[in-house]
Amino acid sequence: MAEKPSVAMSYAKVLGATNRKDGYLEGNGYLVSWCVGHLVELAPPNVYDAKYVKWSMYAYEGYDITEISKVYGVSRPTISIKIKRITKFLKNFNFNATN
Repeated sequence: MAEKPSVAMSYAKVLGATNRKDGYLEGNGYLVSWCVGHLVELAPPNVYDAKYVKWSMYAYEGYDITEISKVYGVSRPTISIKIKRITKFLKNFNFNATN
């Protein structure tokens, strides 16, 4: 997993992953994919509570800030596709001492 497509292409070249697929490259026993921007980010304020849409220091009195970190949204619709691919890769990946 690389931070951006250009870095992934460099890794893939070195690893021999030359078969281009939809959102990744594979070959020589490797899958190489990339991220584009942030995969997840905090959701907009209204997802947590309508009172947070317009900022006010009083809106947060007594609020447990750790609750905010439990709600995330994807930054762009295409990122959902990328997250699904990464999840699929990880579920199918054979984690062992040689990897």
